[in-house]
Amino acid sequence: MSELSRERRNLLQAIKKSERDWTLASLSRALGRNAAYLQQYIQRQSPRRLPEADRHALANMLSVDQTELRPESDFALADVETDIIVTIPYFDVETAAGAASFIDDTNEARGTDWHFVKHVLDQIPHNGISSLRLIKVRGDSMSPTLEDGDVIMIDGAQNTQISLKKAQHGIYVLDDGHGLVVKRLELLGDDVSAQDTRVRIVSDNANYVPYRRHIADIRIIGRVIWMSRSVI
Repeated sequence: MSELSRERRNLLQAIKKSERDWTLASLSRALGRNAAYLQQYIQRQSPRRLPEADRHALANMLSVDQTELRPESDFALADVETDIIVTIPYFDVETAAGAASFIDDTNEARGTDWHFVKHVLDQIPHNGISSLRLIKVRGDSMSPTLEDGDVIMIDGAQNTQISLKKAQHGIYVLDDGHGLVVKRLELLGDDVSAQDTRVRIVSDNANYVPYRRHIADIRIIGRVIWMSRSVI
């Protein structure tokens, strides 16, 4: 196991010093999680960071300041004005254990948040900072537009059939009934409220065959509005 991060070391130390007979398993259950939750957090780095609610709850149970359980990366921005820096949640959906399509409902998929300078983020058209999420692309179905490992920003406010109608041929993250996918969507027909209306789901990689779904059978998570790619 690699060297533990500051917040993980502090958590183990707080348990050791606690007047109550806490264990990782008992604390996990007290959080409403499965017994292995904190053990995996310590040993397997999953989740990569504790959700804020869990961090505060643990701090209360262990009688420590919640800042002791915060990642060191958070403190690097402590002296920066909050109106300059914007935080966007990042979700590692590979760790979501089958619940990847419900991004915000899957705390275990929450990775380390990304931070943007606000005036830079303002250059990306979106419908509100609170609706933005980041996830990583897996697979080559959208190559060459999106490659395996690219990080994409999703605007969750653009998750309705109306948004789809106004932005035909956009790239969306959706649950197609079989899992989370990143595809182009083409609305077939004008009546977005009709249950028999279909969408054509298209990959940019010609090796993948387009397919169709009834619009009522898919769940649009949001529209892809930005991507980040390493050139190394």
